[in-house]
Amino acid sequence: MTLELVALLGSVLIALLFLGFLAKKNPRASFFYRKTLHIWTGTVISIALLHTDISIGQLQIVAFVVSVFVLLAYAYKWLKIDEQLGKREPGVFYFALSFFMLCWIWGESNREIILMTYWLIVLADPVATIIGKDSPLRFQTGPVNKSIYGSIAFLLIAFPGILAIEIYWLENTLSLW
Repeated sequence: MTLELVALLGSVLIALLFLGFLAKKNPRASFFYRKTLHIWTGTVISIALLHTDISIGQLQIVAFVVSVFVLLAYAYKWLKIDEQLGKREPGVFYFALSFFMLCWIWGESNREIILMTYWLIVLADPVATIIGKDSPLRFQTGPVNKSIYGSIAFLLIAFPGILAIEIYWLENTLSLW
């Protein structure tokens, strides 16, 4: 395991613990701490993808370790961020899972596409949360209620972004032929 990989994993876990600690001290700011964690994780992953020699496989290991840690922290109530917001599922887990899946789908040669797609999620999620927070129009998805306005906001950010990434990928793929 390289020093870069240890630093990456450590920075994400330290941020998770630190923001969890802050959320215990100031429950009203839990939303801000959750979104800060998402952006911090996206930034750390961006640095790892573009400026280090860490392989995609190693990054998937980091995503797996963070996922397991988050699930354990959620199950044993080590972190109070989600609990104080009345959330019944660990949202950070889905970020790690989505990164793991992006790495699996796109592989080593498409780091830019992994990065662009992940940032779509990192940016669209807080916007959807802010817009849908007080929306009266809601629908049930498992144990949580999602707002229609938030879902539309996520779609309005993600759909054009996915089209742009697709155009970028097609241009780069076709130029290789």
